[in-house]
Amino acid sequence: MDKKELNLQDYDLKTHFIDYWDQVVRQWLEKDAVHESFTGNAEEQHQIIKAINNSVGKTRKYKLNTDHMPEPYWGNPKECSIVLLDYNPAGGSQPSSHTSIKDKDGDISFVHYVNTHSYSDFALQGPVFRDDNDFKKNGFEWFTHYGGYGWWQEKRRWLGHLLEANLNNKKEKLNDKLPFGMELCGWHSEKWSNNMSWIDNGCRDIVNQRAIKPFFESLKRSDAKMAVCIGAEFKYELLKKFFVDRIEDITKELSTKIEKSIKIGDFVGENKKTIYRNLTYSAEYEKDNIHVVANWGTEKKRTKQIVPDKPKQRNYRVFKITEGEDVYYILNTNTSGSNSHPGEHFWSFEKVLIKEIKKMT
Repeated sequence: MDKKELNLQDYDLKTHFIDYWDQVVRQWLEKDAVHESFTGNAEEQHQIIKAINNSVGKTRKYKLNTDHMPEPYWGNPKECSIVLLDYNPAGGSQPSSHTSIKDKDGDISFVHYVNTHSYSDFALQGPVFRDDNDFKKNGFEWFTHYGGYGWWQEKRRWLGHLLEANLNNKKEKLNDKLPFGMELCGWHSEKWSNNMSWIDNGCRDIVNQRAIKPFFESLKRSDAKMAVCIGAEFKYELLKKFFVDRIEDITKELSTKIEKSIKIGDFVGENKKTIYRNLTYSAEYEKDNIHVVANWGTEKKRTKQIVPDKPKQRNYRVFKITEGEDVYYILNTNTSGSNSHPGEHFWSFEKVLIKEIKKMT
């Protein structure tokens, strides 16, 4: 792939990303376009849907469910604190509250709002990253019934912790910017297959234009200059398809700078209710990842005895993207059998990890 494909000088976020997805969602709403025909630039989506569904064979749980309205992004790519990149918005195999949110009067509020306005009118406000108080001010309380709201709210807390770690815990640097979350594929599926053959099946240019370029542009504009990916591993081979020699896997080098055994001591959770006693980490470089095991104990209320809890494990992998004198990072973390973000018992390790990343800049 030619390096020039990631030249952003001729890439306009509004035209090629925001307006584009408004067109796709509008056609999905008005014409049942998935089952008929997209027109104009939106026609690309037929190619994406067909390529992905063909790549997963007959496995129904991996097929895209086009009964769900696509959700390609949440937040403002032009102005954000940190970037979250996922493979797709998931959402189950059947139509659900991802596409049908009924308020107390029985109106389908989410789809109704988008149908009356546009996808970007709502998405750019970053509603998934706002709390109930924000909604009460602007009359969007009904959005708390959106199927993915709770998932995103949990990510909001975690992203806030990562942002503070990136900005050296100097809270005066934190502003009102919200995170920006986006998907490699904007369509829902019950599960996501890591079979990336569909990209090279006639979809590479589309993914580059509608996902990778806006992702990199938002990464460059973010306060943290960092993107994070959770769940399934974002493989180096996938990212290198687009970033070519601009991207480097620095995980192994980073692992040599991190102590194999890290003692934290007592750690109080953000909600002030959970105390992790004698929190420690072991970190080893395994299978291209930094494999981390967290150990801690819980104090019994009656006896005050500290009883060990079951250890938790996660993998971390870090990529560096260089453009001229500027450096950006992608932090990928995953654990077996789950697409959840790291629990608070890993947050102290992540601060250590980010501190070492910053030293390499």
